[in-house]
Amino acid sequence: MNKEIITQLNKTSQGLHEQAYAAAGLSKLLLNELLGEYNGLNTRLDEEERTHLATALHLLTTSMEETADGVVDTLTDESVLGGG
Repeated sequence: MNKEIITQLNKTSQGLHEQAYAAAGLSKLLLNELLGEYNGLNTRLDEEERTHLATALHLLTTSMEETADGVVDTLTDESVLGGG
């Protein structure tokens, strides 16, 4: 590959990597807000409603973490830039 192309790919990869970490940080803030709301709602909900809300939050958290991990793994995989 042309050295200029590789340099541009590396710059693009670094930018995407930084954006992925920023998105993960925002996701964590959002989850903290949701958990705060959950804690407030938890006292006003019955057992079944609490269970449904806890399950939904767990699924959301797991999905967001897996997505963030996948993005970071993809961006840090050297084979993406032809080096692996």
